[in-house]
Amino acid sequence: MKRFLTMIFLTLSSVLFTRIEAQERVSTWSLYAEGGATMVHGLEMLSVDAAPGMNIFPEIGAGVSFDVRPWFRLGLNYDFSKYAREQRFSEFQPLEIPDGGEELAERHGGLAYARMWTHYHAADLTFEFNMMELWKNRNDKRFDLYVGTGFGWLFAKGNTYDISMGHERWSESYKETINTWLNAVNTRHKFNAGYVPILLSAEFDISPVITVGLQGNYKHLLDSGSDYVPKGIGTASAVLRINL
Repeated sequence: MKRFLTMIFLTLSSVLFTRIEAQERVSTWSLYAEGGATMVHGLEMLSVDAAPGMNIFPEIGAGVSFDVRPWFRLGLNYDFSKYAREQRFSEFQPLEIPDGGEELAERHGGLAYARMWTHYHAADLTFEFNMMELWKNRNDKRFDLYVGTGFGWLFAKGNTYDISMGHERWSESYKETINTWLNAVNTRHKFNAGYVPILLSAEFDISPVITVGLQGNYKHLLDSGSDYVPKGIGTASAVLRINL
């Protein structure tokens, strides 16, 4: 039994790790899955004294690629993640003075806490070029380095939770009124936005069927006029690809 297991192990090892000869991938398909972490920048709402881990969130994705030539492929990609901001103020953030016929004599208080989160789905089409094909005479063709760009669309929704508190004194001709308030407001938001993806993917062929890699991806979002849309989303992930 021990000899049998040893033979199986040696056979699998020879399949997976034997030197891969140069293969011309022309008109072939591959499927991939990836997972990593993501971070956004350029939001109108900034983090203030936020809890640890409020700027980095896990990300998952999948896609399909079509190798037109060894140096060029098309990619159809999808990923899912979220981003959030939290504000814990050491001092009240003043609110706008409400409209009214009375005269506001004194006011103290304002926004004390705010938290915003947004989940998003992103899908894009990319045009990817294998930079390693510039070296046609390289001995080992297991390593590839793809750079690419394209166009995509982001679908997002989330909510913002605000807590404000304080007091105000109103003066009229014959009386004074003092109001003390504590308000908690939950506001939902939803938006769609186009983006331009920029990717860099380093990939290594373990076997003719299995490829592993590391990928960096940046989404430059187009201005949609919403305060909840960031300027960009950066992602770093590990990739497992199955070549069909």
